[in-house]
Amino acid sequence: MNHIYSRVSIRKYQDRPVEKEKTLVILKAAMQAPSAANQQPWEFYVVTNKEKLAALSTVHPYAGMTKHAPAAIVAVYRKDCMLPAYAQIGYDKMLANYQNMLCNMVGSTKVMISSDTLQVSDYSKYNWTMFDPEAKKQRHETVFPTDKEKAFSLGAEMTGEIWE
Repeated sequence: MNHIYSRVSIRKYQDRPVEKEKTLVILKAAMQAPSAANQQPWEFYVVTNKEKLAALSTVHPYAGMTKHAPAAIVAVYRKDCMLPAYAQIGYDKMLANYQNMLCNMVGSTKVMISSDTLQVSDYSKYNWTMFDPEAKKQRHETVFPTDKEKAFSLGAEMTGEIWE
């Protein structure tokens, strides 16, 4: 995690896959990011297919190094946010364009959304009056395990393999 706090630009990669555990740590950190009203207006896609990485490398002038990367994590905007603020500042159109461009470049994608997640273990430590801490905990205990299983199944379906 220290690398997150210090600025580095990696443009050359070792010729080996990124370990699943490292990818999961990065995704977990990304999913913990705060958002307005806990809308979590993002989705993350892990791309390891060499052809798709090559296609992604042409999406933006500064994405060329992606062609030789062993993996890329692509963040896209979700259109189904509750608050209109994102649309008011144009993020919905900008991010929808990115998503469409990615679909055109790498093909069809599968989407799975897990939202309204538990952000902290003890809400009493924070002045977050917009949340019902008990409802959050209940959802975390009942819905989140099912969402994790769905995500695992979707990943296995997309890669054609089961990670043990």
